[in-house]
Amino acid sequence: MNILPDRREAAYWLALTFYTGEQVRLRNGLVLTADRRLQLGLMDLLQLPPGELPAILSKYADVHRQFLELDGRASAQAFLVEQLLERRISIVPVTSSLYPPHVVRRFSPERTPTLLTMAGDPALAAQPGVAVSGARRAGARGLAFARAAGRALAERGIPVVTGLARGVDSEAMEGALEAGGQAIGVLAEGILASGLIRRREVERGRLLVVSQFAPHQKWLGGLAMTRNWTIAALSSALLVADCVSPGGTSDQVNVHRKLGLPVFLRRGDGEGAFVASLAGLDGVSQFVWNGGPASIPTVSGEPPSLSGQIDVQIHREGHRLTIQLRGPANLDLDSVVASIRSHWPAHSPSFAERPVERTMSAQEVLTSEDSRDTMQQLLLSIGEGGATFQQLRQRSGLADKRLRESLGELEGLGRVTRRKIGREFHYFTRRATEQVALEIPAIEPETE
Repeated sequence: MNILPDRREAAYWLALTFYTGEQVRLRNGLVLTADRRLQLGLMDLLQLPPGELPAILSKYADVHRQFLELDGRASAQAFLVEQLLERRISIVPVTSSLYPPHVVRRFSPERTPTLLTMAGDPALAAQPGVAVSGARRAGARGLAFARAAGRALAERGIPVVTGLARGVDSEAMEGALEAGGQAIGVLAEGILASGLIRRREVERGRLLVVSQFAPHQKWLGGLAMTRNWTIAALSSALLVADCVSPGGTSDQVNVHRKLGLPVFLRRGDGEGAFVASLAGLDGVSQFVWNGGPASIPTVSGEPPSLSGQIDVQIHREGHRLTIQLRGPANLDLDSVVASIRSHWPAHSPSFAERPVERTMSAQEVLTSEDSRDTMQQLLLSIGEGGATFQQLRQRSGLADKRLRESLGELEGLGRVTRRKIGREFHYFTRRATEQVALEIPAIEPETE
């Protein structure tokens, strides 16, 4: 597996990516299968006559034939390769070890960019960051939150991922860079069409500018929507600072939801007119921010929905066990099994043996070993950022009746409070309600 292609190979990668039509799935299938299964690089494929393709590559025969006809196109890309290298822009194909692995993991083959161009240090994208999104015409509070969120993420060592648009995107990026942090900007245009590649933070390795489009491609609205998928793939969660109307921000919310990634929506003074509409969507958690520092506290025992792509619900009713999975369609079996396994301890035999109809007293809740585990799990599921009843049901795996009883016990003990935000009640731990500076739920970067 090459780290980066040489000049000739880079020219062929550009030609393959931008001159073989819209057959992205077949194109990626050809190069990834050849690389991973046969240890054949792109230039090795160039040496294979059409009739001598290995059987495992036969389904990609048409795109391979097109690739063999790209000699003229590839020669024409040589000057473009020199332009990119002169500006220290990396050409990162999908087979490179510098290509972000979480992008390939989250996408289906037809959506994975075959090639990315990157200005800055490609290693910044080795781990997912946290995306910050919002309206170009956001209000003063939304812009202030975006900048504060950028600074808070920088203090935690988490890169900010933005779409580099005016308004919220720019404020989040500047907040992160001002605080000495790192930012990943994803373009809706070609990398040579953006002036951001000349910023000093790019050279210093703190700003990575990424494009999946032809290097001289001009900005288009449709490309912005395509770019939103790459923003999501490069992140582990989304913070929405503000939304004034349907458009790019609401699309970003839906993309994150489709990929099974958590979305956190700012509520509070000066919020845009469309924020309330986003608040009612599944997978969107709300939190209140009306000014001040945007802190991201450390929470031990991250809720399941924040730690991966799959929500797991395990219900036991008598002798019946029900397991429900919620995640993107391109999950592999190993990920599914690992997610179920990680949730299984909460459903041990001692838990199963307790009749679900029994109502436990507060004293029993505090003294019973398995009940203590259940209550502790519930408190951790709430976290310091709060949670809705539906989110707690998904995270804890408790039946509705048992969950209501447990929340009632915790409220009676003063461990939990609730307040209405929008149309739903949100539950908070007492410690969280006492921390005035707490504004953003805990978000940890994923580990590969």
